[in-house]
Amino acid sequence: MNASPMNAPATVAVDIDALPITAVNRPALPRIDYAADDHDSVSARLLQRLPTALPGWNARFLEEGGDYAVVLARLAAQMCAILDGYADHRANEGFLRTATLPRSLMDLSAMIDYAPGAGSSAATLQAFLVKPDQTGVLPSGFQISAPPLPGTSDASPRIFQTLNALSVDPSRNAMRLIGYDRSGRMLALRDAAGATQDTVVSTNDLYAGVKAGTPIVFDDGVALAAVPVVAAAEVDGGTELRWTAGAPPADVDFAIADTTIYGRNKQTMKLEAAERADEITLGQNTLPVFNAAMFTVGAAVLVENGGLQFPAIVLGKDTNAKTIVLNRGVPASLRRSKTRVLEGTSCGGTTSTVRAGVTELYRDPLGYKKKEFPHTPDPGDLLLMADASGVEMATVASVSQNMIVLTQPTTRALRPTTRPFDNVARVRYYMLKPNDPSAHQTKLRPVLLGESPEVYQNGDTVLTLDKTYEGLAPGIAIGLSDGLRTRAHRIVAADAVEGKTVLTLDGSVDALFRVATLNLYGPYEHAMRVAGYDRSETTLAAGLSQLDLVGAPVGLALGMDIVVADGQHAEGARIAQAQTIAGGTRISLSRPLEHAYALGDAVVHGNVASVSHGASVADETLGSGDPTLAPQRFALRKSAVAFVPDANAMRGVRPAVDVWVDGELWTAVDTLAGSGPLDRHYAIEIDERERATVVFGDGVYGAVPPSGRNNIVAKYRIGHGASANVAASAISTMPRALPFLERSFNPLPASGGSDIETPDSIKRQAAHRVRTLDRAVALSDYVDLALSYSGVAKARADFEREGSGRAARSVIALTVAATGGSALSTPQKEALLAYLSARSADPLRLRVRDYRPWPIRLSLQVNVSPRVLQSDVQRALLDAFGSSGFFGFDQRELGADLVLSDVYALAERIAGVDHLIAAAFHAESEAETVADRIAVPADALATGGDAIDAAVGRFHLQLVGGLA
Repeated sequence: MNASPMNAPATVAVDIDALPITAVNRPALPRIDYAADDHDSVSARLLQRLPTALPGWNARFLEEGGDYAVVLARLAAQMCAILDGYADHRANEGFLRTATLPRSLMDLSAMIDYAPGAGSSAATLQAFLVKPDQTGVLPSGFQISAPPLPGTSDASPRIFQTLNALSVDPSRNAMRLIGYDRSGRMLALRDAAGATQDTVVSTNDLYAGVKAGTPIVFDDGVALAAVPVVAAAEVDGGTELRWTAGAPPADVDFAIADTTIYGRNKQTMKLEAAERADEITLGQNTLPVFNAAMFTVGAAVLVENGGLQFPAIVLGKDTNAKTIVLNRGVPASLRRSKTRVLEGTSCGGTTSTVRAGVTELYRDPLGYKKKEFPHTPDPGDLLLMADASGVEMATVASVSQNMIVLTQPTTRALRPTTRPFDNVARVRYYMLKPNDPSAHQTKLRPVLLGESPEVYQNGDTVLTLDKTYEGLAPGIAIGLSDGLRTRAHRIVAADAVEGKTVLTLDGSVDALFRVATLNLYGPYEHAMRVAGYDRSETTLAAGLSQLDLVGAPVGLALGMDIVVADGQHAEGARIAQAQTIAGGTRISLSRPLEHAYALGDAVVHGNVASVSHGASVADETLGSGDPTLAPQRFALRKSAVAFVPDANAMRGVRPAVDVWVDGELWTAVDTLAGSGPLDRHYAIEIDERERATVVFGDGVYGAVPPSGRNNIVAKYRIGHGASANVAASAISTMPRALPFLERSFNPLPASGGSDIETPDSIKRQAAHRVRTLDRAVALSDYVDLALSYSGVAKARADFEREGSGRAARSVIALTVAATGGSALSTPQKEALLAYLSARSADPLRLRVRDYRPWPIRLSLQVNVSPRVLQSDVQRALLDAFGSSGFFGFDQRELGADLVLSDVYALAERIAGVDHLIAAAFHAESEAETVADRIAVPADALATGGDAIDAAVGRFHLQLVGGLA
């Protein structure tokens, strides 16, 4: 039995001096195999020793089999292998790095003063909406619930409870910030067409019946302006109004928050003098014209009104009064607005008498050197023939050098006469082209409002209308337009006098209004508002620490939780001070807001309570105090207790278990090791099956419960785990609603819930505990402590500069992410800050913030290997680069850059990928490119893998080759 084993390996000499001074046990090393032998090696050694141990044994039995000695040797080898396996496993269970059993891990962790996490309960802020005109008190422990977790067999809802009582009031339901309902936009009206201005506006609602050509009136309560509408159309549920650039009478800027646009007039009104103002009476020979200077006294003109044409001679003109005097009165009553006067162009004449009944008119040469006849009519032109008796009109049939042929004979004899501009007696010819826009002509000048000075009285304007009109009252804005200019005025008074309405308008109405065509529009049916007039475009910058609320909400007090939300972001805050200001209430926040908010959408929820996952159970009698049994231990009947934040606890949370002894609440501690004989403390131990046990002191470490019968009672809640990290608005069911509550919801996602620690997590977190020794000095200490806090999955600490100038200082910015990738809820964030501050060397410089997603765009062009299904490769690539693969929350670290080589390496490991090329690899916020490295900010986490959502990060695949 003392012989050496056959074929024993030779001993290798070791050079001690060549070995490194320090040997590093890398984390990647496998567990140690303490018992290196297995069944085969032990069996081989036993069989090798049989000839020596049993000299009479025949070695042929080893080859032939069937020998009892061989069977016994192999059985012994099997037994040794089993015992070695147990010994090996037990030896590995003695070390934290290689242990796998939950009990071993818990015992080993206790040796380094680390208690593995038994999970934690999700928490958030819950908003309650109170019915109008009702108030009440929300009790502590009030239950609300979220639907059951989809995709699981557990059909029970996830119960949350309020942690404190809360007085609620409807005035705090959804508080708004001062200025939220006032747009800051201005409407620019300009009287110059080339100026920068607004010429279109969209209204907040659909308004029918606004007609093109009618004026709309802008009214901001101070200024008025009117413009004629060019077009009105329905666009996106509102009415789009357009007008011409330069149409406003003056430059005006209207604040759209204050501006009302009046449109669709109920009636169109006329002035009493309108009818007479447009009339030229029969026989009147003095005509008001726009341009009297263009006429030559003694020349022939044509007065035209519709189908009526009559020629005349200008006897005189007054350029100041803008009138001309004709040699004859008008043959019929004319409308000024329909009448024009055309001046004939001299085209020759004759010194001879023109006989009646002739069609050929001779023209005397003028004797000019260059041209005997400067102007010659064309066939079809009108010809005015002026003589001593007046003027006749005919139509030109043809023209030769010195002859004009008429289409009809002259009606009378024409005799030569002199003129002021020509002393030679002649019959003078004037040609006219009535349809030629370039012909010398002018319209009759209308009667202007300013020509009746009696309408302007005491700074206002008094207008008498043609009849009685309804609906006119002081303060109403009306539009005025004569087709050329448009104005707006406000009614000062509206009186009925002798069957007609007499309007007094504020200020002086434009004196250039044409009386005959002036229309007054009003009152208006529509009081339109500009779309967005009641929504501010202002953005509240991140870092704001004061909020100005509308009105005086009831019950705002120091320490009250609120939630600020605008549909894009939401975060909780706490009131540090509340004071009354003009028009509202100003609240100061205990810490600045992290996000920027749109003022127009921002809502402040004031009926807010902290809620935590877990449902209360009925008071449970644990047993009776008995000093003779110290230290006493009592197991709770229900497992999976809930947890509440506690900055003094090892992982920042403690079990939600309150223990009462003889009606007195004792104090929970992590361990009784620091408790004295009189300290009424208890500890909660939670085993690997999540069963909780209440442990009392033994009289040395912690007081012993006094004797009594069933005098130890526990009040606790059950419920924890990552499944309660529900999305915003998920917690909305009130199993037993209070009569004053309308509804409830969580504006913020619930976070902080975590399951019992896994073996890998225990090993990792225990290392954090050893490194930090429960204090934070270096940046890595803050990270380790944050990661040891229950419910925190990722953390990163950086030094950053805060402030500017002399006030600038370095702060510790700790970026964190909760379990599952959600942001920390406000209660959890505050609890984490308190937890770290209690252990920090400089808590005043500590800042805790949420991480931000950094969406990545990735596009790959992949060639699939022949005889491989494209669908299989596509599925594998989508899994590899999806939200649970390359871009998975657990795969990425905060502030970790992405490199293209990792993308290629991962894709090329997938079976069926022949080769590939990246078509896009960049941050979604950057221009499309293929970057070798994508820099990720320190407070961000790279995300991606979504098919269409750029907010997550898009992933696109293009596959060629393979089998379809």
